[in-house]
Amino acid sequence: MILFRGIGGRIFCKIGKFVFCIFSLIKPIKRLVDMVYDESKAPFRFLILGGVFVVQGVLLIVLSLLVDE
Repeated sequence: MILFRGIGGRIFCKIGKFVFCIFSLIKPIKRLVDMVYDESKAPFRFLILGGVFVVQGVLLIVLSLLVDE
């Protein structure tokens, strides 16, 4: 981003990316929670919980890459 230069600009961009990642994940996480607590989809509960752990791992990798930039 050309508008933000220097150390403050880099920190601002990293915070913006982090907030964007969190807000983009809120709706899918809410949908997953609704599916986990829906009794008609009980056989898929373990599959959904496994998917949640995979998403957490990917999110951890993405955030570590953002911090290392």
